[in-house]
Amino acid sequence: MKNNKLIFLGVLIFVSIVVFAIIFYKQYYLPKYNWQDQFTKNSEEPYGQKLFFELIKKQAQPIKIINNQQFVDLLDTNQTNTNYISVNNGISFDSITALHLLKYINKGNNALIASSYSPLELLRFFVPIADTIYGFDEKTDSIIKINFDNPGSISINPLKFHFQYQKDTIAYNWAGYNNVYFKDTLTKYGFISYCHLNDSLVNIFYVPYGKGKLIIHANPILFTNYYFIKKEGFLHHKQVLSLLNKGPIYWNEPNENNSIQNTQGTYPLKFLFSSPYLRYAWYLLLLSILLYIIFRSKRMQRVIPITPKNKNSTIGLIKAIGTLYHQNKNKHYIGTEMYLIFLTEARTRYNIQTDTDEKSLISVLSDVSKVDKNVINNLFRQFNKVRFNENARSEDVISLYNMINNYHKRRK
Repeated sequence: MKNNKLIFLGVLIFVSIVVFAIIFYKQYYLPKYNWQDQFTKNSEEPYGQKLFFELIKKQAQPIKIINNQQFVDLLDTNQTNTNYISVNNGISFDSITALHLLKYINKGNNALIASSYSPLELLRFFVPIADTIYGFDEKTDSIIKINFDNPGSISINPLKFHFQYQKDTIAYNWAGYNNVYFKDTLTKYGFISYCHLNDSLVNIFYVPYGKGKLIIHANPILFTNYYFIKKEGFLHHKQVLSLLNKGPIYWNEPNENNSIQNTQGTYPLKFLFSSPYLRYAWYLLLLSILLYIIFRSKRMQRVIPITPKNKNSTIGLIKAIGTLYHQNKNKHYIGTEMYLIFLTEARTRYNIQTDTDEKSLISVLSDVSKVDKNVINNLFRQFNKVRFNENARSEDVISLYNMINNYHKRRK
């Protein structure tokens, strides 16, 4: 009995010390502001969007708030000269919502989507199936410069930005399309560059569609309060908004679970967290339950059986796809796929343009890869033999495969 009292007293002292440490830490060491990106229209934190929302609220009336759950119902595709704005760290479209937004743009409306991840569900509608569209590249840096491509830009000099976290300027993953890939591939399908980041990434671009245009911004963090209060941030906002129509705006608020509006509602623990003392009492209760579980409870769960190791089914999938090609006897399709993969790998490895004529491409590829020109010339001759011959044989594809391997062994 005496030992139980000593254990209880020890636990009580330990809990008291922990609670005091939590209170002291929250009072003197926790930052005054939340430096995580939030992208909500009511957030006054450094990386919230209250200032940007207030700006467009003054410039455009009316503003209609929509969300992902009500996207199709609230975004009116019969209106014209309006704008749709979504600024978030990542926005996802399915085929239904993507087609709905394109129908909205086609009527003469503009859509501005600022997202760190490329909205591939939308952009795939502009690129043929035979070609491939990739996600954004990233550049990790603490300070960047952006240049607007439009000669009539409001700022001739590059706009300089840095990423701040509390009192420190730290590195950040800035997103955008690689210049070479954008110029070689996407410009062929109507993509127009509007702004570059450090002269290496395309930060803003747009695609005309019908009577309107789809505008993509790769770094939504530049729309937040921290950058808006600076001259460079205001100039950036003004230049981006010049792409929009003068009419009403549909504002897509991020996921309701993360929005300020949603947290202002009623929920079971709101009363407890409204008072610091009740909040710490709740933490103390949770900590006491945790200590009880650790010291007093017994293991009641049965022993977890050993499961077999996962099998790598990738090779099986490749074999299945190869069998389908073989059964269809369409060897020229395989040759076309091998050709596209070869060109993509060459663009990525050597940063060269591959949309030139074949003779020039062979010469450039020979120079950068240090492979004899005759070897590459024979390789392209075999490519053409398989790609443009519907009666190509399996031996032709095997010979092409061996020639590609021979090129890979010789290249630098």
